[in-house]
Amino acid sequence: MISAAQPESNVSRGVSALRRRILAGEVRPGRPLREVALAEELGVSRNTLREILLVLASEGLVQHVPHHGARVVQLGVRDARDIYRVRRVI
Repeated sequence: MISAAQPESNVSRGVSALRRRILAGEVRPGRPLREVALAEELGVSRNTLREILLVLASEGLVQHVPHHGARVVQLGVRDARDIYRVRRVI
């Protein structure tokens, strides 16, 4: 049986787009991630955005602060070096 390629989900597209923006410095460290505005920018629902933020939190790029929402994690010098090493390889 030949399987058809699975279309990319809204969550995976959103994770890729927001991850790329964070790593490129377009979304500044410490910046709060406002659900309504960000969901609109990414073209997804707020529920889908919450899933996206959970994935990025598991990767260490986003931090969820109870009663305050999500923010971009502030990376240290070691984190920045690791990112640039990976980018060079890619």
